Amino acid sequence: MSDAYKEITLGPEAVDYIRDRLAEGKTLAKFLLDRGDLGKGKVTTFLPSNADLNRINNFSRGGVLPAPPPETHRHYTAPDGTRTVMVPVPNTSTQLAVLIQGFLRQGDARIWLFESAVAKPTHGFLSTPNAKDLRVLTLNEDVYFLLKENDDREMIDKTLRYAKSYLVLGVLVHLSDKDKFLPLDEDSPRKELTLDELKVLAEATEKIIVGAYDGEGYLIWSRNGP
Repeated sequence: MSDAYKEITLGPEAVDYIRDRLAEGKTLAKFLLDRGDLGKGKVTTFLPSNADLNRINNFSRGGVLPAPPPETHRHYTAPDGTRTVMVPVPNTSTQLAVLIQGFLRQGDARIWLFESAVAKPTHGFLSTPNAKDLRVLTLNEDVYFLLKENDDREMIDKTLRYAKSYLVLGVLVHLSDKDKFLPLDEDSPRKELTLDELKVLAEATEKIIVGAYDGEGYLIWSRNGP
């Protein structure tokens, strides 16, 4: 992660926020919520050095990151002469991608899994040529996007674009040898999960990432101990 960013350890109120976000999720989120060790984990966030730390514990509100410079603003003029200025929402998605890639490079037993809050297996966009190389796992009406070792930044960024919505939920899973039931490759990038397999993934989760600060950043829960 860039030196311009710093990792900040948060207090127990951050665990409460993560629990609230998991309660809004789907099957994976519910399994994570059932874990007995959420209160024992460590929660951090990563923000640029010029972030407004006075807002650090207001997890559902934006304004933590400085406003984008004027040259990034877009100006529109409607046919009736009305002028509108679109200011992009600042975010730390680039740093999230760096974090993900760093974890994936630590070994072939590590995966990232993102639960989609909005996608369904029947949605047409999953069958478009642009999405055909995405690794998609399904369970009934749930859709999960998978990242594995050796995935490059292009694949990570693409997966994040499809996975992100109003509710961002991702997990880092370190699988044991007996739990490596995800032999997805380029020729077969889709798989239907069983309830037991998804439960294994939830139990093997070492880190949970949820969106925070109204799209500007993320909270990262890390499991303590083995």
